[in-house]
Amino acid sequence: MALDERLDRILARHEEIAAIMAEGQVNGDAFSRLSREYADLDPVVQAVQAYRDAAQRMAQARELLDDPEMRELAEIEIQEAEAKCDELKLQLRLALLPRDEADARSAILEIRPAAGGMRRRFSRRSFSALINAMRS
Repeated sequence: MALDERLDRILARHEEIAAIMAEGQVNGDAFSRLSREYADLDPVVQAVQAYRDAAQRMAQARELLDDPEMRELAEIEIQEAEAKCDELKLQLRLALLPRDEADARSAILEIRPAAGGMRRRFSRRSFSALINAMRS
């Protein structure tokens, strides 16, 4: 399936969920499930819209290449739009990655003393570095 088709399906599902929730016919668990799905799709939809806006801006700048007076300005605009499109495409691909069920759950890290006195060597600085690395 092409990327544009997949993005169109995501946008359609986002609009469908918004319409269902706006009707007020759904309540309880179904509403909770739809709210979560809507919240999960929202960053993807924003990334899609930003990407399509940048692509449209680039297409408009390419139309200006035919005009000799606007050619230099259009070339600058195209370069900026291409860089923005590449950046947004990467963000979009990251947003499309499937979510792991375990990401929403909490985790407990237990540090136990070991033979050789490793607990004493384990300083607060290295512990906080470990925690920061796990968060990112």
